Amino acid sequence: MEIKIPAALLQFKVLPKDDEERNDENIPKNLAEAMMVFYRTNANNGENATRMQACLDAVLDMYKTGPSGNNRVDIGQAIVCWACGFVGLPENLDAIGGSIAEIRENMPPFAACRNCHMSDETNFIRVEHPQDKTQAMPFVALKAV
Repeated sequence: MEIKIPAALLQFKVLPKDDEERNDENIPKNLAEAMMVFYRTNANNGENATRMQACLDAVLDMYKTGPSGNNRVDIGQAIVCWACGFVGLPENLDAIGGSIAEIRENMPPFAACRNCHMSDETNFIRVEHPQDKTQAMPFVALKAV
């Protein structure tokens, strides 16, 4: 089976928590690499890859079409959860600060996954602007209810 990973996932950079992660060659550097790891390892019987793909499809669609006037959105610093494959805004977004200007190279506070609620298996991600990799794009998601 051939796996096709969207090239856009290369723009989603995984931010290491500390120097140990920064120097660990096994830590995926972007979500394209993370998706390959989830597919290759069949993490949680494939649920991690499926969940990551669904999360990323939603945000890529939001970037493509923009939010409609009928939906409320949250904008902030997104995470990837290694335990379940979730990619999105953490459930404790208010506690960690939601501004893209506040991207942290090191944690804490730890971001809690909105799906599985774990905080020790998450990393922040930085979405690079496709035309200017020095610029970050805000992560936009439909407002959680």
